[in-house]
Amino acid sequence: MNDEMIVDGFIFGTASDAELAREEASRIEYLDANMNYANISKVMQLYDKALDTKMFRTPVGWKYMGKLKDILLENGYVAEKITQYLSVYVRPKRKSIRTSASMR
Repeated sequence: MNDEMIVDGFIFGTASDAELAREEASRIEYLDANMNYANISKVMQLYDKALDTKMFRTPVGWKYMGKLKDILLENGYVAEKITQYLSVYVRPKRKSIRTSASMR
């Protein structure tokens, strides 16, 4: 296994996906150094902005979004509102396509 394909414990299938994950990890490192997570309204603003701009597109970023979600839930935000936003990241399941052979 090529270590360049592993980012934050996740194994990526392509170099470009791994590079995108490294960029997200760098962005998260910056946010962790500069964000006041005690300011819940700022956390909610960041959460909304990250969703609106699709700031995170890899498991590295999704993990960070989970951290933000946990902070919001711990501070009284309603789970249903937050969960509906997270569904943006859920990849739809593929529908099974029946071939003529499988229909017999």
